[in-house]
Amino acid sequence: MPKSTPARWLLLAGMMLAACGTTVEDHIDRLQEGGEGTEDAKMALSLARQDAIAPLISAFADLDRGPVARSHMADALGRLYLREKDPAILMALHQALEDASPHVRASVVRVLGDMSGRKGVAPLVTRLGKETDDAVRRGILVTIGLMSLREAPQTGIIGLGRPWSLEIMDDSLRAPFINTLRQLRDDVGDSTRTAVMEWLEVAAEDKVTEALQRELTADMVGARQLLEEGRDLVPDSRNINRHLGRFEFDNENKEKGLATMAAVGAAIHVPRMPVAPTIDGHLDEDLWQQVTRVDSFYQNISRMRAYLIEGRTAIYLGYRGTTLYIGVKGWEPQTDNLQVSATARDENAWQDDCIELFFDPDRDRRTYWQFVINSGNTQFDQYADGSSRQGNIGWNGDFTSATHVADDYWSAEVAIPMEQFGEGQLGSGAVWAGNLARIRIANASEYGQWVPTYGSALRPDRFGYMVFD
Repeated sequence: MPKSTPARWLLLAGMMLAACGTTVEDHIDRLQEGGEGTEDAKMALSLARQDAIAPLISAFADLDRGPVARSHMADALGRLYLREKDPAILMALHQALEDASPHVRASVVRVLGDMSGRKGVAPLVTRLGKETDDAVRRGILVTIGLMSLREAPQTGIIGLGRPWSLEIMDDSLRAPFINTLRQLRDDVGDSTRTAVMEWLEVAAEDKVTEALQRELTADMVGARQLLEEGRDLVPDSRNINRHLGRFEFDNENKEKGLATMAAVGAAIHVPRMPVAPTIDGHLDEDLWQQVTRVDSFYQNISRMRAYLIEGRTAIYLGYRGTTLYIGVKGWEPQTDNLQVSATARDENAWQDDCIELFFDPDRDRRTYWQFVINSGNTQFDQYADGSSRQGNIGWNGDFTSATHVADDYWSAEVAIPMEQFGEGQLGSGAVWAGNLARIRIANASEYGQWVPTYGSALRPDRFGYMVFD
């Protein structure tokens, strides 16, 4: 027996519905009643197609139907629109954005997000400027974000996430949208404020992108103005302040730039150690308490807002002579299950419970060295020459490491001779770009970074600064 085409299946289903004597109005009434038959009624109405449009729109506009029933009707109308593309459905849903019930408005926002592309953004932006209900505001912001993800082109770059993007809006919408966000910034509940700040971070990042272009054309005044505009949108942004600090360091005043970055934790000092530690993985020598300790780590996610990780990690840094010493302690609820799948040099230790260390000694924001050590002390390293974000694992560095696994934490010690990098100043007065990270696999799915790089760890242009005292 040949397979039925979708059109034949729909025709057969419609004939079956008619044979049962159930009318479109009966299914609308089932939406009114709610309960177990709600989803079946929505499906039946979408199968009825043209015959269901007018009566469903009429029922949706009937305020006596109540907000719960009309929210179900909004869903049904959305499904009908996907089949029929009837502009009357879209008009009815747009009008319902002014509905007195927040429950109905929230449902309509979600439905419009599911069924609309770029053209569907304008009514949502307009509604956001009028909206007074926090939950609906949050729904609008998240919905526009999801719409922007669907519209964004696939990058094809491994490990690079896709943040929300203002590219889904034309110029006539962006300014009103950002102005509304600024008005809402300090006048909404916590959960809604999270979405507001994420969008403001996106807008600030757009300023950064334009500022970098101005910098390339030697328009330093214009570049600084754009960076300041970005910081005005999100004064506490780790992203925008790191960018501004890097700009100040490179073009204006090094100390000022470092201070700007240090204020958001993106610049640290690496002190000179009185003696070299013994590399045994234990971190039990007192000298580790005399060096710089980093204990704030942020999630590596594509959102431009920085969020602290849940796990607890401490990384210690110091140097002696031309050797950099790093100690790491990562706490876990248990350690007998730590993932150690890589056991040979240059196997994928970064897929295990591990630490990752990145260094860009000359701060060119293109090249970098990466070192990975898992809890079983398997080493992975590579050098990236800037031609792509992936490095050359054929490069093998000269470094020593050791790890120790206790009941509720694992620790590592690493010694890295700095001369092998062949670029950048060494020792006192040197300023390197770099990053520090810990990956948790067994007890949590978590990638924590000292300086968040927002979706891809292989972004030397987003590294923090290390100042050697």
